[in-house]
Order: sequence, then C-alpha cells, then structure tokens
Amino acid sequence: MDTFDVAVIGAGPVGSVAAHALASQGREVLLLEANPHAARRFAGEWLHPPGVEILDDLGLAPLDCASKHKEGDGFVVYPDDGGAPVKLPYVEGRAAATFEHRELVEELRDKAANQPRVDYRPFTRATKVEPGRVDIQEARSDETVSIRADTIVGADGYSSVARKALGFDDEAKTVSYMGALALKDFDMPFEGFGHVVLGGPGPVLLYRVGSDEVRVSIDVPVERSDLRRDHAALHDAIVPMLPNGIAERIGQEIDEGNIRWAATRFRPHIHYGRDGIALVGDAVGTYHPMTAVGMTSGFQDVKTLLEASDIEDYRRRRSKASHVPELLSSSLYKIFRGEEGVDGSDKLRRAIYDTWRNSPDLCRNTMRLLSGAETRGPAFSMTYGRIAVRAFWRMAFQQSRRRGVSGIRDVVDTFMPWARWPLAPLLPQPVSSRLRQNSSIETPMKIR
Repeated sequence: MDTFDVAVIGAGPVGSVAAHALASQGREVLLLEANPHAARRFAGEWLHPPGVEILDDLGLAPLDCASKHKEGDGFVVYPDDGGAPVKLPYVEGRAAATFEHRELVEELRDKAANQPRVDYRPFTRATKVEPGRVDIQEARSDETVSIRADTIVGADGYSSVARKALGFDDEAKTVSYMGALALKDFDMPFEGFGHVVLGGPGPVLLYRVGSDEVRVSIDVPVERSDLRRDHAALHDAIVPMLPNGIAERIGQEIDEGNIRWAATRFRPHIHYGRDGIALVGDAVGTYHPMTAVGMTSGFQDVKTLLEASDIEDYRRRRSKASHVPELLSSSLYKIFRGEEGVDGSDKLRRAIYDTWRNSPDLCRNTMRLLSGAETRGPAFSMTYGRIAVRAFWRMAFQQSRRRGVSGIRDVVDTFMPWARWPLAPLLPQPVSSRLRQNSSIETPMKIR
C-alpha cells in the first residue's frame, strides 16, 4: 500500500494550489483527478486581489493565462434606475486576475504536477474515503487500490466524495442558472473593469478573459428556468435592459443559440472537516457567483489550512471568516434580482445606488467586502445597516404621508426580514453556527 503525507482529491484550481503548497512545505502529496477534461466547463474566471496575493505568496503568480490582457481594476455597475453607470474600483491600487477557466486549471495543474513531491494521477478517482485511507480506481481499470495518507484534502467540488465520507449529506440547492457567451474581438465600454448590468430577471456580467475574448454571464433565477430553452423569450427579457454598444452583440449571440448553461448552487460554509479529512473550496460550500468570490475563498481555505495547527483549528477559523462573503453574495443577489415593489428589495437597490454615488467611504467598504479582503462581521453589519436605514426612512416617509401610522407599520413589517442579514454575523458564534445550518439564498438564518 503506497503511503503519502497528504492525498488531495480533485485537481481543479483549489486542489492544484493545495497540492503545490503542501509539497512546498516538504510533504509527499498524491494529487488525484477523476476527469481532467472537466476544466473545459464554464466556471470561475475572476480572481479578486486577495486571491492573487495568495498565489503570489505561494510562488504561483504571475499567471500566464492572465498576462496578455488588462488586469481587473474593479467593477462598473449599470443600475436599473436610469442613472449613469457607477464605477467601483478596488482599493489601494489592487487588481484582480481574469482568465479562461480551462487555461487557469491547466496552468495551476501543471505547476503542481511538476513539483518533485507531487504524484499527480489523472483519470483516477477516489471511490472510498476514510480517515488515513483512500481507495482509488483508474478510469481504464476495474481494480481498486488503497493508499494511506496522514491527511486527506477534499477539493472535489460540491458533490465531494470526501464530504460524503464525513457524513455531511446536506445538498447544495440550485438557486439559478448561469448562461455563458463568448464575444470575440469586442471592446468593453470600461476596459479593465467587470461590467454588471441590472434590471433583468437576474444580473448580467461581462469581463475580459483574453486579449480577444470577453465572457458574458447571464443569470436566470430558477423560477425562470424556461428562458434557457426559449431564445426569443430570453432575448426579450435580457436585451432591452442592456446599454448601447452591448445589446446588439449579445442579442445576436442569444438568437444564434451560442450559450452554455450551468446551475448555480448555494450551500452554507459550515463543514470544513474532521478526523484527518479537510474540505476546501466548493467541497465546503458554494456562493452565488454574482460576487465572484468562490475561487478567492477557496484559495483562502488553502492558506488557512497551511497555517492551522490542526483541522479543528482550520475549521474554526474558516467557518468564521467565510460567513461575511456568504452573507454578502446571497443578500446582493436577493436584492438585485428582486422585482419592483416586492419585499422592499427595490428600495434597497435604490439606496445602494445612492450610497455608491455619494459616499466614497462606503464604496471602499463595499469593495473590501466584495473582494474578500474584509471578513469581519461588524464591518459588514455597519455597511449593510447604513444602507438599509437609508432605504427604510425613505420608504417610511413616503408611506406615512400616504397612510399615516398604518403605512409606517407596513414598512416595518417589510424590512424586518432584511434586518436578519446585518444581525447574523453579530450573534455569538455557537448561536450563529446553529442558525447558519438552515440558511439559504433567501435568508441568513431560519428561526423556527
């Protein structure tokens, strides 16, 4: 039976970084990948500055796949209130990396495989995991082989076999579908920035992945999943909201059916492992991709795992640090995909636009939260709370003039569910952890 210090299951971006980093610490690492061709799918293509800095610290940057086009300087948001686009740059001159997903995986996988202490085995899947042992099977063989490993790292995505071995059987819930288009030889209105267009069934994102290619991601909520099969209806739902210079080209691609769909899922980040088995990346939990924080969070998992004294220390630190990115991605998606006049989300949207246009300090706070550079609960609660209070008073003033005290009471009822978002990270950790297990894209905690 072969013996390793660490077995890493899954050679995607997070697994490859984990294998490379652990080998750099002097450990003998087995890196398994069941399907190397899976990297061709539509997945993470935007890495926030904290993620870039982790790669740099580990000796994995700069990335060749991101070197031939302008780095990401932040985001430009096209609001649905008829106002001008709002530019949200990263703070302190930081920059993101963008790339085509397949090229990123191939580059990081090659760097890991070329480490002398890494034994990379493609087309080999883990069939059974238990503390200290992994059963593996090659694609063209019926034989199962067992290997020993002091530590097992599950980096094998939301359907992780390592996660299932630990008994964590809570399923990731599908919340929307993301359609991907590629625009060749297309000039972005704000080159170097990710573009977020609001006002449709879900947000539309545009960002450069190559010197001659721009990715378009179209979000469709699960209740509008019929739009995936009806190109004419999708065109009518999406194209009218797009700005000039973008609408015609995207409309043409939709009409021609040049779109690939992938499900987006949510699962809270509460299970990080035990008994010599650590989970990283999507094997822990999944965010809605609107804030593009998933891959950055996965690299932060690896960094913390390297620094932690044991898996319990790793679990404790990452469970706390991942809560704010989770709250931000879910709450922003809930607000920005909300319908006009429904549950107060339209008032919150307008308060956010007003804040971004008139409060530079809150813009900076937003970008630090969005990028994963700021993960403290009070920072999230203060930023979110200031925006929510602004929206509440605006709505309360309007309703009081129309309906008096009863109107204000209705406003309080409308905003009470939204108060759970800034409250959630301020609760004592044991309470927060229990409530978080029942969280969803709709609410940060379900109180029975």
